[in-house]
Amino acid sequence: MQLTFFKSKLIAYLLLAVFSFYINYYFANIGLYPIDTFTFFDSGYLILQNYHPIKDYWVISGILVDYLQALFFLIFGLNWNSYIIHSSVLNSFISLFFFYFMNIYNKNLLINLILGISFALLCYPVAGTPFPYQHSFIFSLASILIFYLAVDNNNKKLWFLLPIFMFMSFFSMQLPAGLINIILIIFSILYFLKIDKKNLIYFLYGTFFSLTILIFYFHILKINFNDFL
Repeated sequence: MQLTFFKSKLIAYLLLAVFSFYINYYFANIGLYPIDTFTFFDSGYLILQNYHPIKDYWVISGILVDYLQALFFLIFGLNWNSYIIHSSVLNSFISLFFFYFMNIYNKNLLINLILGISFALLCYPVAGTPFPYQHSFIFSLASILIFYLAVDNNNKKLWFLLPIFMFMSFFSMQLPAGLINIILIIFSILYFLKIDKKNLIYFLYGTFFSLTILIFYFHILKINFNDFL
C-alpha cells in the first residue's frame, strides 16, 4: 500500500514537473513585445561580454534575473530556447515546491495535483519569457512557504535558507518583495522573541551569507555603492 502510494506520488511529481515546464515553454513562444520580451535576453548577453548591470548599464529592476539569464546562456547556448528554458525552469521549481507544501498538509494527492497544475498555468505563463515581477513573486512565495515550514518544523536549515530566498526575491524586483520581506522579518522577530531564540543564529547566518555575496559582487566588479543605491 505504501509502495503504491509512493509510486503514485512520484508519478504526480514527474507529471507536474513536465507540465509546468512545457506549459510555459509553449506560451513563451506565442507572440512577443519587442522591448519587454527581449530585456533580459540583451542583458544576459551583455554580461557574457563582460558588461555588468549598475556598473556598465542602467537597470530598472533587480540584477538577479540578468545574471540567471547569463548562466542559462552559458549552459545552453546563446539562443531563444535558452531564454525560455530559464522561465520554464522557474515555473517548474515553484509549482513543485507548492505541490510539495500542499502534500504535507493535505493528504489528497489528486486535489493537490489539480492545484499544482492550476498554479503552473497561472504563474509564469502570463509572462512566458523571463520577467522580474514573476521572479520576485516566485522567490517571495517560496520565502513565505519556507517561513511557514521553518516555524512548523523548527527546522534550522530552513531558517538559514529563508533570508537567502528573501534576498533573491528583493534582487529580482523590489516590489512586492520589499513589502513581503518586511512582513516576514516582523513575524520572524516575533517568533524569535516569543517562541524560540535558538533559530535566530541560523537566520543571521543566512543573512550574513547573502550580504557577503553582495559585498563580494561590489568588490570584484568595483561597483560604487551610491550607484547601486
